[in-house]
Amino acid sequence: MQIELRNTGTSAALANKATLLNATDGSRILPAYFTDNYVSLLPGETRKIEVTYPGKSATIPAQIALRGWNLTKQVIPIQ
Repeated sequence: MQIELRNTGTSAALANKATLLNATDGSRILPAYFTDNYVSLLPGETRKIEVTYPGKSATIPAQIALRGWNLTKQVIPIQ
């Protein structure tokens, strides 16, 4: 899958880390491989990240948890 990170704020978003989670219980889906992680974004900047994981690892709906140095933790459902 591909996710797009976008900084819509007015300051840099520092050391943002994405984690793939099971939507029902919040457990991590492993193994999950990200083409980039701990991403810093300037205001208005976007970055696309590829996430690869075995289909059998996620038999239930998944979500992405995003946290960063100056970012409030967010959990985004995968469409």
